[in-house]
Amino acid sequence: MPLDWPVIVHPRGLFYDGTLATQKNKHRLVQEFRRAGILQTACSLFARRGFAGTLMDDIARESGLAKGTLYLYFRSKKAICRELLLNHLRVLHERTLARMTGERTLRGKVEAYISLSFNYCDEHRDFFRILHTEAANLSGPPILSKTQLRDWQSEPAAALAEAIRSSIARREIGKLQPEAAAWAIVDITRGAIERRLSGQSPAGGCGDAAFLAEFVWAALSRFPAPRPRKAAGAAK
Repeated sequence: MPLDWPVIVHPRGLFYDGTLATQKNKHRLVQEFRRAGILQTACSLFARRGFAGTLMDDIARESGLAKGTLYLYFRSKKAICRELLLNHLRVLHERTLARMTGERTLRGKVEAYISLSFNYCDEHRDFFRILHTEAANLSGPPILSKTQLRDWQSEPAAALAEAIRSSIARREIGKLQPEAAAWAIVDITRGAIERRLSGQSPAGGCGDAAFLAEFVWAALSRFPAPRPRKAAGAAK
C-alpha cells in the first residue's frame, strides 16, 4: 500500500484523508500501518487458536515481522489483545450511541441498540469471539477487568433507561424499573450474540436481531400504561 497520504488507523482498516504527508509523517504512518497489521493478524490468531494457544512467534511470523521487531511495537501478547479489544469497544460504543441518538421512540432505540450490536458482530466476528471467550477468562490477571468490559455499555444502557423513563412518564408503558429493564436488554443481547457465535442460533442473519427486538418490545409493552385518574368529584 502506498504511504503518500496520511492514514487513520481504525479496526476496519486504514483510511486516507487526502492530505500530503511530510517525511516525518511517512515514518509515523509506516509504524501505524505495521501496528494495525499486527492487531489484525493477532485478532485472527486469537479467535482461531485462543489466547493461550497463540505465541508472539506466531504473531510475528503471520505479520511478516522478525520477533524483535514485534517487541518494538508491543511488549506482550496480552498488550496486543488489550489494545485490539479497547479499539473495537471504543468504536462499537461510539456507533451505538450515534445510532440510538438518531431514534426518538423507545422502540426505535431498542431496535437500534440490538440491530447495531448484531451487525457489528457480523462485521467483526473474531473480535466478538475474543471478547466473549477470552477477555475475562484467563489464568492470572485478566486482559480487561470486569469493570472495563461493562463500562462501554454504561452509556447505551443509560440511554435505554432514560427512554424507558420517558415512555413511562408519557403513559406509553406501565411502571417498571428503568435501569433494571435497560440492563436486562443489554444482557439479553449479549447472551443472544454469544449463542450465535457458538453456532446454536436457529434464526441466523438479521432474523436474530429482528426476533430479539420484537421479543423485548413485547415484554416492555406488556406493562400496561396506567389509566388517567378521574378528577375528584367527577360523576361515576
